[in-house]
Formats: sequence, C-alpha cells, structure tokens
Amino acid sequence: MAVRKIDFTQKKQATGDTQAALVAMLSRPVTMAGVGQIVPLAIDLLDDYPKQARTFGMRELEELSEDIKQRGITEPIHVRPKGTRYEILAGHRRRTAAAMAGLAEVPCVIAEVDDADADLIFSENVFQRKRLLPSERARAYKIMVEAAATKTGKKTLPISEVAAVAGTNRKEIYRYLRLTLLTDELLQLVDEEAVSMVAGVQLAALTQQQQQLLLDVMDENGLETVSVKQAEKLAAKQQEQQGLSAVQMRAILLPPKSRKQPVLRIKFERLQDFFTESQTTSEIEQEIVTALTYYRQQNGGTV
Repeated sequence: MAVRKIDFTQKKQATGDTQAALVAMLSRPVTMAGVGQIVPLAIDLLDDYPKQARTFGMRELEELSEDIKQRGITEPIHVRPKGTRYEILAGHRRRTAAAMAGLAEVPCVIAEVDDADADLIFSENVFQRKRLLPSERARAYKIMVEAAATKTGKKTLPISEVAAVAGTNRKEIYRYLRLTLLTDELLQLVDEEAVSMVAGVQLAALTQQQQQLLLDVMDENGLETVSVKQAEKLAAKQQEQQGLSAVQMRAILLPPKSRKQPVLRIKFERLQDFFTESQTTSEIEQEIVTALTYYRQQNGGTV
C-alpha cells in the first residue's frame, strides 16, 4: 500500500495566513530521497518507529508470512536513516512477516526526512489500515496534529487544518485527542468496548491519579464498565471541586439500592367484625385507608 505523503516543510508565512492556504501547504508531497529507487536492506537493520504502539496478531502475521513466501513483498517498506540503522515509517507488519518467512532482506524506500515529516508519514500510514482501534486512531491524530504544529510554526494546534487534510471534522479529532489523556488501562477498556468512546472522552477530564483511583474502585467492587451518565457525573464533580475521592466515586458508580417497602400482614380474623366476607381485598384496603385518614384528622395529624 503506497504511503500518502504530506508536506509541512514550508513554514508559516505571515500572521494572516488563511486556512485554505495552510491546507494547500499541508497537502504537498514531502521530498523523499530515492523516491522510485527501491533498495534491499537487511531486516536486522530495521528498527520500529519510536511511536509505533500496535502489536499484531499472530494469525494475521502468519497469513501475511505465507503470502510473502508465495508472492514476495509487493509493496516496499518505507524507512529513514537513523545513524547506521533505519527506522520504519511504514511497513512494520511486512517487516515482521518477512522475518517469519525466513527473508534476510526486504525492499525499502529510504526517506531523508526530519522528525516532523517522519511523524506525518508514520501517522498517515496508520490510517491506511483496514481496522483501527480507538487508541490507534487517537495516537495517530495526536502525532499528526503535533507534527503539523511543528512544521507550520503555529503556537496553537492546527486541528481544523489537519481535519481538512484528513477528510474529517474538528470535533472528531478533538474527541480522539481527548482519549490520549486516558491511562493505558482505561484506553484499553475503550478499545475493548467495555467503556464507550463517549464515556472515555468524559473520563479524560479526570487527572491520571484520579483515573487510577477510578480503576481501583472498579476493581474493588467488581465493576467492568462506566456508563456515559456515570462518566458525565464524574467529570462534572471533578470540574466542580477540582478533585474526586474514592467515596464520591463509589457514590456515583454504586448508587444506593432502592429500599424495599415493608409488607404489612394482618390476619383477617382480627378484621372480620368490621368487614363482610363478600368484600374484596381492594375494598377492604380502601375502607382501612379512609378510616385511618379520618382518625388522623381527628387526632391532630397522628395515627
């Protein structure tokens, strides 16, 4: 799969740059040394990109490895020089599967790019994957936005501009950026759909320490999820008083159970002098309520 390349090499020209001009700048391809020139590199010289967080399932790696044995690597791996070695910008899965297939070398395209451009190439490649977990999409957006800020010289994160390039909207990117504020364990719950993304965005309002306390409370009480309503209450309480205790968390996550109303039982023998056997239970209940109401009125409101 070809790597889509975005150019942020042109610095911000003036204070009044328009969004359209910036978007146009972001859409230019990066300058890559050796584009079109595929060179073989030893697999043991290729290192994971530092921001690569995904672990691939053994089944998909085995399937790709078998495909490589039969067809070879049809799409070269994109790398950049790092000292005497190389960092993989795109093709981590292919590199691992090729090693499993017994290959010593893989075809590579070498990109002479700085850290920001490397981040952009890496994050763009992430979006080429067929299935992305919320955590993967969140981290990729964060990398892309921060790299765009570096390349454009903007003091504020260029979320709107990146959204235009990525074909999405500012709100979606902002929501995913909020997810990057979650602890790894909470983010995993979002990936596993134990906690919804909407709830996860709300929980991002909690500090890392509060999030860990929340996980402890959940573990102590055997809770596997936090609902959207509960997450909203936790976030609101945090904003209201700039802090959350375990007691307050339990009060939100474990609302008191509704108290059972006591059942009053009276033997009919004690009432048979007041009612006839033909009267129904509802009729008897109504007469008792009427009598008690009258009695209370006559005795100053007490029975």
